[in-house]
Amino acid sequence: MGIQVADSKVFKDLPRRRKPPAWVIDGKIDMTNSKSNGNKRYRTEIVVAIIGLVGVLGGALIANWDKVFRDAPPPTGGDESFVSPDPRPDGPAEATIVDPVNDPPWDGAWTNIVPSNPMAQSFVVKDLYLTSVSVGVTTGNPGRGGDTLILRILSEDGQILAEASQAVAEGFDGWLTFSLPGRGLRVMPGRRLLIELQDSGRVAFGWKYAGDTYAGGSAIMLGEYRRDRDFFFRINR
Repeated sequence: MGIQVADSKVFKDLPRRRKPPAWVIDGKIDMTNSKSNGNKRYRTEIVVAIIGLVGVLGGALIANWDKVFRDAPPPTGGDESFVSPDPRPDGPAEATIVDPVNDPPWDGAWTNIVPSNPMAQSFVVKDLYLTSVSVGVTTGNPGRGGDTLILRILSEDGQILAEASQAVAEGFDGWLTFSLPGRGLRVMPGRRLLIELQDSGRVAFGWKYAGDTYAGGSAIMLGEYRRDRDFFFRINR
C-alpha cells in the first residue's frame, strides 16, 4: 500500500497555530516577565498619582498665596513720613515716652513775636504723634491790647505740617498751649521739626528764651540759628 500525500491545499486551509507569547516557554508559563510588566504598570500608576497630587497642592498654594505668606507692611520713609492721616489710636500707650521740653529757670529774657522777625525752635520728635505744643509767652509791650498768636509745625525745609491759633489777652504771662487740629499730627520719631510762632503785627507779646538749655535743637531768630539760645516749649504736656 503506497503512502498517500495529502493535498497541499488542505494544509493551507487548516488554521495556523498562533505563536505563544514571550512569557510562555516550552508550553510552560514564565511568570518572570509577567510580574515585571505588572510592576512597571504599578510604578507608572504611582508616579502619575504623585504628579497629580503635586499639581493639586501647587494650585491650592498659588490660589492662597496671600494667606499663607503675608507680606509685612512696607517701611515708611522719606519726607512723606512726617505726616499721616491716621488718627491717634485709642487706649493707653504701650510704653512711656518722654516728649521734648525746654523749661529751665527763666532769667527774664524774651524777644518780640512779630512777622518781621521770623522765629522758631527746632526739636527732635520722640512720639509718633504731636497733639499739643506749649510755649512760654509774656506780655512784652503792655497797652497794645490782646492779639491772636499763630503756631505752626514745620519740616526742616519749611513745609507746613500743622497750624493752630490762640487768642491771648493783654497781660498774659505763662505757658500758652496750642492744640493741634483733629486728633494730632502723626510724625516720624527721631526727625527734627520746627515750632514757629507769629502774631498779627501788634507786637504785644514776647517768646521767652534762655541760654543753650535744650540739647536737641536751638532757637531761630531773624531767620538764623542761634546755637546759644533756646525758646521755652513743651510737647504733648
